[in-house]
Amino acid sequence: MDFVRRVSHADLRVREMHTKIHIVTHSFKPEYRAPDHSSTSTAVIVHWGDVGPTVDRALEYLDWRIFSQIVIVANDGEDCPIQMLVEGVSWLVPPRNLGFAGGCSYGAMYHPADKYAFFNNDVILSPPSVMKCLEALDVQGVGISAPTLFLPDGSLQSGCGTLSPWIRRPKNDSLPQRTMSDCDWVTGAALFCAHEVLTDVGYDGSYFFMGEDVDLCIRAKKQGWRVVVLADAKGIHHPSSERYGGKSRGAYHGTRNLIWLTRRNQSKVRSIGVTLYLIKQLPRTVIADLVRHRYPHARLLIHGIRDGWSALPVDHQPLDDEPIPSRWVEWV
Repeated sequence: MDFVRRVSHADLRVREMHTKIHIVTHSFKPEYRAPDHSSTSTAVIVHWGDVGPTVDRALEYLDWRIFSQIVIVANDGEDCPIQMLVEGVSWLVPPRNLGFAGGCSYGAMYHPADKYAFFNNDVILSPPSVMKCLEALDVQGVGISAPTLFLPDGSLQSGCGTLSPWIRRPKNDSLPQRTMSDCDWVTGAALFCAHEVLTDVGYDGSYFFMGEDVDLCIRAKKQGWRVVVLADAKGIHHPSSERYGGKSRGAYHGTRNLIWLTRRNQSKVRSIGVTLYLIKQLPRTVIADLVRHRYPHARLLIHGIRDGWSALPVDHQPLDDEPIPSRWVEWV
């Protein structure tokens, strides 16, 4: 079976690598190579939906001449737009929708570098902010860095990620207090990391989307890496749920993955605690469904709680039937 259905780019070395892995089975397990040269950086954009913002970001990054390679992973199977048929940009179509974490791993696997930047296409950054995040990875012990992101109205969207005191629920509503602030986790919307973090820790693709950034940071810190957010590297995040098939789908993955995250990285007592917290949200969710005349998020929340206590995936790959909410709602 042709594992990579359509790949369009100008890098002959990468084209040769594709040939070698056409016989890989339907599953996907990232295997990272060492970078060929020092001081290289790869930008990975995980794409879903309208190609316009993805093309805009990729051409913008290309024009900056900061990254050695720009990689777009088209989780929706979209063919390479003509604008992306340029040297320095790779448009990869994976065998199926790998989710955000799997897409990040897929792009990094094909273009190894000393440093990686993983982006949503709805994040707007400046060249100085990108350079500061890349340079932060040269600081002793720093394995993951990120900018401070704001919404278009100027309010904080993502800053210094923390974990709540008792059930250790992720929160990301604190401004960094120093130029470089250590934190529990940073958002995956604009996450920079060293090559060694991917090889030693790596994204867990089983989350599909939501929670994979928190999990990566927690496991990196357990292995001694610093996770930092930069106060003087700023960006704008225009939240968009299109790449994941709509906001209602997040009710399932957000619930299931929060339980998985706690079960994997915390105690059983805290796992039960976070489950009780989610159950407590059910009445309010039911009322919101009725008032807004929307698809019942409460149903997806219940499915998420149930699946959160199913057997934990152990191979770090997306489940074969992802996106799972497509069983109950249309995933466009």
